[in-house]
Amino acid sequence: MRDRFPHPYTSADAQWWIAHASAQSPSTDFAIVVDGEAAGGIGFILQEDVARRSVEIGYWLGEAYWGRGIATDAVRALSEHIFANFDICRIYSTVSLN
Repeated sequence: MRDRFPHPYTSADAQWWIAHASAQSPSTDFAIVVDGEAAGGIGFILQEDVARRSVEIGYWLGEAYWGRGIATDAVRALSEHIFANFDICRIYSTVSLN
């Protein structure tokens, strides 16, 4: 998680996030849903200037869903979506050690 992710995460933070994500155009943030339940989130940030053909991808997944290939599938699906819908040649991610 980036440092900008609030901690502790409050109900007000969740309400702000839902309003923010709902208003995006194009949509860049998505829920990861498993068996009809919210399991995590995934999204990307379109870069600018000389990096304009790159996106940074990020995701989180609830611990109960780890080890099942869910994040791998979500990253694969989002990558396919990005390449199909944006003029992008590079997708990257950073690692959080928190």
